[in-house]
Amino acid sequence: SDAVLSQGSGTFSTRLQQNVATDCEAVPTGGGGIQADAPTNYTIDFDLTCPAGSTYEIRVDTSASGDLTINRDNFDGCDLPFGGSTETSSASIGVMSGSHAGGTLASGNLSLGPLGGLSSAPDANLGVSDSSSAVITGNGTGAAISHSFTFSWDASCSSNGDAFDTGSECSVRLGLESDLAPNGLDCMAADDYPGVGGRTAANDGHFVDVIAECTFLGVPPTPTPQPTNSPTPTPPAPLGTLSFTVATGQGGFCPSDSSSGSFLKTHGNPTGGIPGTVCSGTQGNFGSGPLAIDAGIPDIDGKATLTLTSAVVLGASLDGQTPNCGGSCAACWRFEDDPSQTSFVDCDGGSNADITLLVDSNNTSAPPAPGFDSAWVSVPAGGGDDGVGAAILHVKAKRLRINGSSTCPAVGDSAWNSVTEETVALVTGQATTTINDRRQCSGSLFGTGCPGANPYTVSLGGTNLDCSNWNTGSGGRLVTTFANLDENIGGSFGTGDIAQVLRLND
Repeated sequence: SDAVLSQGSGTFSTRLQQNVATDCEAVPTGGGGIQADAPTNYTIDFDLTCPAGSTYEIRVDTSASGDLTINRDNFDGCDLPFGGSTETSSASIGVMSGSHAGGTLASGNLSLGPLGGLSSAPDANLGVSDSSSAVITGNGTGAAISHSFTFSWDASCSSNGDAFDTGSECSVRLGLESDLAPNGLDCMAADDYPGVGGRTAANDGHFVDVIAECTFLGVPPTPTPQPTNSPTPTPPAPLGTLSFTVATGQGGFCPSDSSSGSFLKTHGNPTGGIPGTVCSGTQGNFGSGPLAIDAGIPDIDGKATLTLTSAVVLGASLDGQTPNCGGSCAACWRFEDDPSQTSFVDCDGGSNADITLLVDSNNTSAPPAPGFDSAWVSVPAGGGDDGVGAAILHVKAKRLRINGSSTCPAVGDSAWNSVTEETVALVTGQATTTINDRRQCSGSLFGTGCPGANPYTVSLGGTNLDCSNWNTGSGGRLVTTFANLDENIGGSFGTGDIAQVLRLND
């Protein structure tokens, strides 16, 4: 990360921050390790204008300050069931080479270091720093003269473990936290600020301070140069991976739309009578996941592509009184990425992120229900602007009901092989499922029966994602649509249609 700290007539200051970090947990297959090498090369470009016939002098001060840290996981809960490593891990910062273009180097140099190296099996920490100065001279022409400084170095970390021990955490800190992920149980701390040594992030990094002035022979210096700093821009980085966890939801027969957590909302299943209004298809105890959602670099329109990086299974228990349940049963969903569609998150707004599913059912005297048709689904569902962070993630979905168990089949289980695949999308806007000419179940029990409304329709809203806080999720909601046609509801109720909207809450 680079920045211009200050700029004025004849002067400017810059700073580059860096962090290199590694951590290797136990490798029960026979030992191993991980190493990260970060070669750094960046250029500061600026123009200097002095009157014709004058000379100029540029005074450059460079400095670097940072810290090398090795932190051993030693029976602190992060290395279970193994012990802390006795293998040697290492951190280093090599020579920070500096060069210039434009003018003549009159004295000094722009290089630093090498700043230092650290190798250790137990905990170790080494603060490092160095500084240098140089003077560059030249002759003014009345026009802008181009100058540049180029700096390069290599920083590296290694974490080495064996078949029984974790590798020590390693970090090279130059004013930047790495936020190395995943970081379950806060088991990566070597890359933090203030961290080991109680350091101040604002004081660490690679600093360059420049002062320039023009001089006529026999005339006092005049502060007329106009250097314009233009560091080589750092290419934008991808947003990275969002670990979208699946929160549990509210219990009860019909939570409100504003209730917290995940929710399978339905219309068409038996309702009324003794239980009262029923609109929830589960007990609300959603589990498994998370959804690993990878986001690329936002384009000129602010859109970053999204990918569900791996297939995932989610599930929630059904009520134990559900017909044919066998004491316990579960609703299960399997999602994987649909590469044939372009998924995105809009980081500056302007996109519609709604989805609708509209199907005409067979009513009661028609032949068997048709199989899923992708033409039923519209996404995005119209125009409009769903705001900053609106997202559409196209997926292939499969659904199962498991009787006699509350555990859903794993992602690769053969139970999924014969299940119909549905092409839908997880969106942050509004999801609406409508079944026209619906089939109402014919039975009832103690005043409980399937609703007489026509059509069956159900709708839930999502919540936008946060591009500025991508890796931590911050409570987004994804919604999608499903329709069960000619569903065997069981018991005395018979067969009927059910409209569904699934909401997943991070």
